[in-house]
Amino acid sequence: MPEDRPAVLTAADGDVWRITLDRPETGNALTPRLAAELAAAFAARPEDTRVVLLLANGPRFCVGGDVRSFAGADDPGAFVGQLAHDWHEVIRTVLSCPVPVVAGVQGAVAGAGVGLVGACDLVICARTTTIRPAYGAIGFSPTAVRPGR
Repeated sequence: MPEDRPAVLTAADGDVWRITLDRPETGNALTPRLAAELAAAFAARPEDTRVVLLLANGPRFCVGGDVRSFAGADDPGAFVGQLAHDWHEVIRTVLSCPVPVVAGVQGAVAGAGVGLVGACDLVICARTTTIRPAYGAIGFSPTAVRPGR
């Protein structure tokens, strides 16, 4: 993905704050950049918005972690550990959002994507939606986050 193109798009539409994952070429796979931009998008929510609408561009909502980036890291263990920490902060942010978070989901939702939609207040799934934890397939354990921790 070009560095000048954001991984997350935001827009206010009346009293709706729309956040859109925008890495369709990777299935909106989780990277440190996506996590940081998603956290920033929630932090930038205008005070007068009454709901957050979480969407994703492309045929897949979020396929989980970008395993190619895991393998390409100099220290994969440290890379994945830091990414998990940052992602847990994003999940806490979603859980503590003072307005409802509604996800509009299509296609694959796997791994970290399952935790993201699980943190939302309401999830609307297209008929194409498939949900797969996927952690075990790559030797990980599922996300476990408690609010305020």
